[in-house]
Amino acid sequence: MVLLLAASMTSQAHAKDPCKSVVTHETAFGETARGRVVYVGIGRYLAISLTEEDGAREFRVMYVRRGDVDVVVPVGAEGDIRLADGTTLTLPSSEAASPVTNANDAGVFTQWQIPYVVDASTLAKLAASPVIAVRTEIGEPLSFEIKDKKSKRLMDVARCFQAG
Repeated sequence: MVLLLAASMTSQAHAKDPCKSVVTHETAFGETARGRVVYVGIGRYLAISLTEEDGAREFRVMYVRRGDVDVVVPVGAEGDIRLADGTTLTLPSSEAASPVTNANDAGVFTQWQIPYVVDASTLAKLAASPVIAVRTEIGEPLSFEIKDKKSKRLMDVARCFQAG
């Protein structure tokens, strides 16, 4: 029995801490915010994130299109999150996402950050299987894939949030 307890304690000590990659900071209003942004493209133009502030959790996707696109994504616009286990989560956006137009050496582009509220059921699914792709419609279908290593970072954040 003592050996079993010692083995259990050793394996727990070597278990990966899912909160290791979670960034935590204090907001200007004294609230604790934590989460992780995972950039998935060259130049930080595409990203996914999972955050928690004052108990509210949010999955956010940053999309980009070439050109100056004046399309506001309305509240309730659906976005799809594809998981490695074959599940597709379809979530409504929690607020409107306004376009932000900018330019670089490659030309003019427009970005959107679309937030989706994450409930306990969605959080459990994000913790159980890596996100492999996201998509939405902003005047045309927009989607991108997420590589394994980057997706697992977000999965760790979901596991951390589940743990409390």
